[in-house]
Amino acid sequence: MKCPVCYLENDEGIQKCERCSCELGSQGENVKYFKKQYKRKNANELGLAGFVLGLLSIPFSKSIIVPVLAIILSLISLKKKNNENWQGNAGLALGIIFLIFGIVSIFLTYSRH
Repeated sequence: MKCPVCYLENDEGIQKCERCSCELGSQGENVKYFKKQYKRKNANELGLAGFVLGLLSIPFSKSIIVPVLAIILSLISLKKKNNENWQGNAGLALGIIFLIFGIVSIFLTYSRH
């Protein structure tokens, strides 16, 4: 049976979806509730990824790719969770700080030559 929330094809006879735990056969308000919870779970994962990339920006401070990825993932996470995600906020802050640091560092490196 196909899940109405995440569209995973589950085995017959299973009561809850293996991926998102939605009650199979749910309709209406139940589906809306589970979709909201599934969306929040994905937002948490993106926020955590943005936070980790923000932390990884520290050793890779001369690269602007890692902070840009941290900013992008954090913004997507914050959009999905209506700015209620500390990982997304922290990843965004770290990404912006180290993006600025990387740009200044690159500018100073090339201005000396």
